[in-house]
Amino acid sequence: MAILDAAETFSHLAKPRIACEAASCVKVRNRNARCSVCMDVCPTQALTIRNNIIEFHDEHCCGCGACASVCPTQALKTTAPSTQKIAASIEVLIEQRQDSPISPQQPLLVFCEYAYMRLAKEFDVDNLDLSHQPFLVIPCLAYLDESLYIQGFTQDYAWMLVSNVCDSCPCNQNNVIANLIEQTHRIGIGAQCNQPIERYYPKDFAHIYTFLKNQNAHATNSHISSTRTPLDLEARSILRCNFTENAPDISRRGFLSSLIEQTNEAIAHAAAETLNATVNTQSQKDTPKPTLARVLTTTPGKLKQTTPERIDRLLNCLFDRYEKYVAEQLTSQRSNTHNEVLPPPLTTPFSSRIFSHIHVLDSCNGCGMCATFCPTGALQSNSVQETCKHQSNSRTTLTPHLSTQTLSFRCNDCVSCNLCLDICPRDALYLDAHVTLEDLFSLERITVFDPPLSL
Repeated sequence: MAILDAAETFSHLAKPRIACEAASCVKVRNRNARCSVCMDVCPTQALTIRNNIIEFHDEHCCGCGACASVCPTQALKTTAPSTQKIAASIEVLIEQRQDSPISPQQPLLVFCEYAYMRLAKEFDVDNLDLSHQPFLVIPCLAYLDESLYIQGFTQDYAWMLVSNVCDSCPCNQNNVIANLIEQTHRIGIGAQCNQPIERYYPKDFAHIYTFLKNQNAHATNSHISSTRTPLDLEARSILRCNFTENAPDISRRGFLSSLIEQTNEAIAHAAAETLNATVNTQSQKDTPKPTLARVLTTTPGKLKQTTPERIDRLLNCLFDRYEKYVAEQLTSQRSNTHNEVLPPPLTTPFSSRIFSHIHVLDSCNGCGMCATFCPTGALQSNSVQETCKHQSNSRTTLTPHLSTQTLSFRCNDCVSCNLCLDICPRDALYLDAHVTLEDLFSLERITVFDPPLSL
């Protein structure tokens, strides 16, 4: 019993937590904003936002990470493991796939922690050498946002997602997971990343075990020895909570092994952060276009404007596909025949919950409130010098004064948080969720409101 009690205590200590960046929260910036997605998806009511203050109750958090994956501005971020940490691990897996004795088209296998523990309990997984099978174990499948899926898609990774029965899980994020997968497919189709996302439940665990067993046999027959560095270990298996309240059959060996893994995690974390910094530095050096050099930006004033890291990752992952399309379209236009199938046009729209186009109606008065409250800087305003006519003693004079604002917009900065709609006093804005690759990689800001000068 002492070991079980210690395991339960350790579980709470190792449970993923959520970091809050209040300056980016839509509800904090404007208490009348309608956004409540984080509170809506939280199964334990661990989140409340009252009077422009985010209240996060650690003791109630189940660690599913759904609130962070659906937050449009990434005001909420997972910390154990962080999204950046998972992205670095996926990058490592992609690089190591080239040296794998298994087919380079092998899928990326992702377990939720409950599914992995159930699979290990029902089958003899511990006796399999999975060093050459790319897999991750994370607290919940809701942990993964669209940018992580697209990161695999653009490298021709198919995804195999293995989860417990969500209805019986304390996290219970089946709808969130399904919506994230659907959104990923929409972005993937728009960028022609046609890799499937397959999802498996406990009834399919025998199939999963057979798959892992075959991968193990293939690697063994190839006579390739495996070596695991701390980074390898992190990339494959320790992105997880090791114990849950639904796992009473914990052995002494399992508990001690988990302590070792947690120690390795600390070592691996430092290695992953170093790798991530190196990759980012190299990416900036090799940037072919300014779009990929996007950094977190702030504008003067009381309200901070920040580009979410998820957006940068999405654009970076899609950029290679974008350049490929540009080259293919130029080639096809020069030597096109009636029998040749042209590549998908860059102007083909696809639906997205992340990006949007904004439209301004005639009722806009140029007050600039939407740009002031925009959390990402997608909307920006500039003062316009308006000239007024004064007439006295049969003499007309023109007096300049600043009274109106022009509005400019950039699609790849918009996160569809709808705060601009909520703040507009005249309901002069609406958003269109259909965007194109050309929109996403345009460096030009477009003027959406330009009031005429009154004379």
